[in-house]
Amino acid sequence: MTKTEDAFLKKGLDNDYKIRRFFPNKYLDFSHETGCFTGYAICIGTMLSCQNMTAASGTTYILIRIKDRITGETFKVCIFNQPFAFKTYATYLGKQVLVAGDMKYDYGSYQIAGPAILTDDIQNNMHIQPVYPRLGNTKPFFVKKRIHEASLEKEEDTLPDDIRKSFNLPGISWSIYEMHHPSSFQLYQKAEERLLYDDLFYFAACNELSERKTKQDGIILNNADLCETIIQNFGYPLTQDQEKVFVNLSSKLKSGKRVRALVQGDVGCGKTIVAFLLAAQAAGSDAQALIMAPTKILATQHYEKLMKLLPDYADQMYLAAGGTVKKTDITKIKNGTYKFVIGTHALLSEKLTYEHAGIVIIDEEHKFGVEQRQKLENLSKDLHCVSMSATPIPRTLASALYGKNTEVYSIKSMPAGRQPVATYYDDGKRAEQCIRIALQRKEQVYIVCPAIELDEEKMPGVLSVKDVYTQYSQSIPEGRFAMLNGKMSATETEKTIKAFQDHEIDVLVSTTVVEVGVDVPNATLIIIQNAERFGLAGMHQLRGRVGRGNKPSCCLLISANNNERIQALCDTTDGFKIAERDLELRKSGILFNNKTFGTAQSGFNVITEEVMNNSDIYEHLRDMVAACSVPTLKKHISKIEMAHNPKRRRVYSIEDSL
Repeated sequence: MTKTEDAFLKKGLDNDYKIRRFFPNKYLDFSHETGCFTGYAICIGTMLSCQNMTAASGTTYILIRIKDRITGETFKVCIFNQPFAFKTYATYLGKQVLVAGDMKYDYGSYQIAGPAILTDDIQNNMHIQPVYPRLGNTKPFFVKKRIHEASLEKEEDTLPDDIRKSFNLPGISWSIYEMHHPSSFQLYQKAEERLLYDDLFYFAACNELSERKTKQDGIILNNADLCETIIQNFGYPLTQDQEKVFVNLSSKLKSGKRVRALVQGDVGCGKTIVAFLLAAQAAGSDAQALIMAPTKILATQHYEKLMKLLPDYADQMYLAAGGTVKKTDITKIKNGTYKFVIGTHALLSEKLTYEHAGIVIIDEEHKFGVEQRQKLENLSKDLHCVSMSATPIPRTLASALYGKNTEVYSIKSMPAGRQPVATYYDDGKRAEQCIRIALQRKEQVYIVCPAIELDEEKMPGVLSVKDVYTQYSQSIPEGRFAMLNGKMSATETEKTIKAFQDHEIDVLVSTTVVEVGVDVPNATLIIIQNAERFGLAGMHQLRGRVGRGNKPSCCLLISANNNERIQALCDTTDGFKIAERDLELRKSGILFNNKTFGTAQSGFNVITEEVMNNSDIYEHLRDMVAACSVPTLKKHISKIEMAHNPKRRRVYSIEDSL
């Protein structure tokens, strides 16, 4: 095995399909002559001189003078730290050369320092040239040579002919070759467009096959009498959106059509009561309702609230949130004695089986991994599944990403009495004053930090929970302060949260462990320390910890400098607008669970990003995919997965400089 092949293997490029798709990270355009001017210049001229020089600082460099053939100007070229290249460049004396780079005008003459290219082989270099990411210590020449060899090979085109004709797309082999050897900017764009359609078709094909496997018939849950008890004990009328979503889903449960739904709504909009109503309809129909939450805090809160809403069913409720499950409880879960099973990922324990499950409700579904969600959904082929998310996304996009068999419902209206949370950027100077004002009003405060303890070298300028606790508890001695973090034991965590809920604590200094599940209506101020370290959706979730009562509330975002995420949060409290902005800034995750793409849900992923950026095209393509045969879909999926490079870079414009 050559060093070049070994370098490709270490990068995960173990076949020619992947090597062909190891695209340049940029292109240098040497295709047109510009002559001398300030900016990125591409010049052809006669080399007049070539000298080895030493600067006053002792730095050695090669100084070359060239007369440009367009303008007649003589300009300098300085090449640093390449003494070995002098002999080569000296052979160009008196010859025509091609040189390109950033040109400046200093001290009465033009000059290029560190040119992108300097060669006497003008004919073979006056074109758009690819620049590839480095592969270890492999020389760029050998990387380009291996990719060139792979790009000459033809490969089967798995995109159906009718789709290629409909969108006027070129063949795949031509497109890949053009990506590595662009003959013009326009043709390069056409090649990239073709590769985009390959990805969109792959995504649509995965969705289509998944939906064809989905059984359309579900368990009939036709008794909603218990729902009336919940509404009566709730004490507040449902909002128009809450009622609409529940009525629509309830009617589908009664019809026997399998429900796969995403209920999305902003923080504090009241999704939980809708979840309880759907669970009650299942229990009233003699089926089991499973409610999964991402944290023990939230699962316990759901369990306690449901106990209050349905006190007569207390002995039919079970909380599975870690710890040992008794044999008697395992039996009651299996045979359906427990009509409501609420818990964390502990619901997925191999010890637990659900022979009478009718509906599974996944709260804060974006907090779970793909595998965890699918495991619950696959408990039974006729099981109803409803996901709840406080990270809303546009309806069309949600339908595209979750599939057409998943209905998307939105709750936008807020319960009566809820007030928007005023949000401000601050450099830290107003925080102490705001805390004092809240305490004078007998109100409570959250302070959220990005870390428990810090490595100063890795996170300079960032305050930890311990730092913040010490700082404010000393400067505001009249306040009752406490710390909370994810490393504390479950008992310590529960005790601290209970004390905060009972107003035995005024200021809770915490990590993001309070992001979901902590409901304290008397908390009216949240301070997010080092806000630049948080994602937009995460800060919006944290902001939702206040404003849960009828008192005016405030969110203070502390950072040395303002940024796009902080400003976006200050500009609006609309979770749907924030989610759209978050998708732009944070990028998407991987939505299909397979060996090639994995199950990660955050970070940059090329294909889902392309779906988001080209939703109109995707919707059109999605309709065409519905008419494709299973073998056609599987062939394309197989090829894309075989060819996928997880670290692949896409280029959306040709750069003319390094």
